[in-house]
Amino acid sequence: MNSRRFALLVVLLLGGAGPLSAEDHNTDWLKDARYGVFMHFLPHDAESFARVDQFDVENLARQLETVGAKYLVLTLGQNSGYYNSPNAAYDKYTGYAPGERCAKRDLPLDLYRALHPRGIRLMLYLPCQVPNRDPRAQKAFGLPQGKKDQPLDLEFAHKWAEVIRHWSQRYADKMAGWWFDGAYAHIRFNEAIARVYARAVKRGNPRAIVSFNPGIRLIRYTQAEDYTAGELNEPFGVVPSSRWVKGSQWHALTFMGARWSSRDTRYPTEQWVQWVRKVVAKQGVVTLDVGPNWNPQSGPIGSLSELQITQLKAIRAALISTSGEVRNAHAGMMADSPVKFPKQGALPAKYPPDRPSTNRKRPEEGYYIFGTPQRSLAQIAKIQSEMPVGQFSAPPQDWTHLERTRRILTEGGRLHLLAIGDSIVSDTMRSGWVAKLQQAYPKAKIRATVYVRGGGGCQHYKEEGRVAKHVVPRKPDLVLIGGISQRDIESIREVIRQLRAALPEVEILLATGAFGTADPRDPEALAKARHSGTGAYGKSLKKLAAQQRCAYLDMTGPWAQYIRSAKVHPHLFYRDVVHANEQGEQILSKILMAFWKPGTDRRKGN
Repeated sequence: MNSRRFALLVVLLLGGAGPLSAEDHNTDWLKDARYGVFMHFLPHDAESFARVDQFDVENLARQLETVGAKYLVLTLGQNSGYYNSPNAAYDKYTGYAPGERCAKRDLPLDLYRALHPRGIRLMLYLPCQVPNRDPRAQKAFGLPQGKKDQPLDLEFAHKWAEVIRHWSQRYADKMAGWWFDGAYAHIRFNEAIARVYARAVKRGNPRAIVSFNPGIRLIRYTQAEDYTAGELNEPFGVVPSSRWVKGSQWHALTFMGARWSSRDTRYPTEQWVQWVRKVVAKQGVVTLDVGPNWNPQSGPIGSLSELQITQLKAIRAALISTSGEVRNAHAGMMADSPVKFPKQGALPAKYPPDRPSTNRKRPEEGYYIFGTPQRSLAQIAKIQSEMPVGQFSAPPQDWTHLERTRRILTEGGRLHLLAIGDSIVSDTMRSGWVAKLQQAYPKAKIRATVYVRGGGGCQHYKEEGRVAKHVVPRKPDLVLIGGISQRDIESIREVIRQLRAALPEVEILLATGAFGTADPRDPEALAKARHSGTGAYGKSLKKLAAQQRCAYLDMTGPWAQYIRSAKVHPHLFYRDVVHANEQGEQILSKILMAFWKPGTDRRKGN
């Protein structure tokens, strides 16, 4: 046969949401937290700046633990020009000496050390530009001087991103997220600037979640955000209909006191309780602004007022009293899980891959490229012999748009698979299913490459020329782009366009997702998952496949069938609350091999 290589690209879309992670599963922890606390700790002169050194982080951590807050958002700074943490990049631009405007004490780091042992995450607040009351800083960064927010452009954004990046790399994964203020349209904030800032944040922690505040409204504002900024003055009339706002985690931020940073209370406790209950019932998240103590005569610096603590405790008690309802409706598998997962990381593997990749690369921060299969046939057989037995209906073997693949596999030739996506794709490829494919088609010589990002979806791969730089030069014959982190159909369409523009003979397989936090035992909940082939996403993806001359594979249905028929708790197939363990990986392997099963003519209609 003709020995030239065929340009074949199979896009395995194991998902449809949008952090290695999932749907944007970077925000799962925020959803599970349900509510947290925001603190405006903003020095404005030399005297108040000295209070940074006096801030009692242990006292605040104890208070937050008592009220059940699962995260704290702390201001780095705002308009005055004083910051609660060192930043060499800011000092470089402005010429300020260390400690003159950026504190010598690293307050966020000290807070992290107090909060982390208590299971409380830390997030940071920062405006989208330099302090508007510091003309020296405005001039240094090339902005007009004046006591108002100034118009932005990309030149400024790249400078400000250096400051953001310094903090993000300083804290790395210690900071769970960022909330950017002042992202107003009237100062020309736009998608390009949002992407610059988001990249700077994720340089230090690819899983960090970000949001950009457009003003007093709750909307999905940018494609770069993970959750809504959701600033509200009067919150009680705003309740989510579902967890997502066009792909962003529903989140609201409002103040408990008479105004931002006040230490009093403005509404009766029961009103707060009822509203938070309604929000949480729909998988939304509430952040409540509280006022810190500045007076050492009144108590520890940074402490909460008793008035606000009382209301926060009532909210915690209300959530605890309805936690059974919340678990049953939304926590799914966690409600009856027999598995105790670590607070950080995952359960150790019983069978680490015995054919690990030797050519692992990191083309940019948070992205990885490596080879597979990572398991031998012997190890795969060992794992499968020990896993609970389940059954599933084999997916339709639709190879209408996979003619070249079929010919290479059945008649012989070289086949290069390249999988693109998130951690679910990494798990899928780690299963060793490529070794099984090679065994099934001995005439073909198959090799595989994986290109993944935590929470990676086409919304990421379509940007920054990533397809052209990291996929096209490898001249794949078969590429799997996947995971449960695809944020929207149009991004998938754009990646397909880029691939076909460079590789005209590509063939593409679109597949739905598996694993994640949706309970496979609950058909209704599973259908609502944004990566699910049993719901709206599956219909949209199948339609896209038809439009773009791609094959389609539903992974969701067979995966759920296997777990249900195994009659064990789903978490026995998980290594953490999102990802498969080695037995769970083998479910995915079995589904893929059912699709690729040799011995029949898979052309549709035959």
